[in-house]
Amino acid sequence: MALWPYALGYMYVSPRWRDGRPLEENWILRAGSQDFSRLVDYQDSYQPGSRRFDMGERSNFQLMPLARDALQMILDWKIEPSPKVCPH
Repeated sequence: MALWPYALGYMYVSPRWRDGRPLEENWILRAGSQDFSRLVDYQDSYQPGSRRFDMGERSNFQLMPLARDALQMILDWKIEPSPKVCPH
């Protein structure tokens, strides 16, 4: 059983790691890429914060209802958080 639609996932990035180098080197991860009228003004710097870790195909808005339903299903299971899994 798949809980998630293809191309979507969630990740918490601690503030101490938010200036790190992303796994993907994609145009949409670059600073200012949200302004489509200025895409020719390409920048080497990344989006601020954890946005730099997004995957390149993040514009799949049609998948959001599926992600919402998957999150609701997990919430309905009432799983207790475990500090042993992620102590930091």
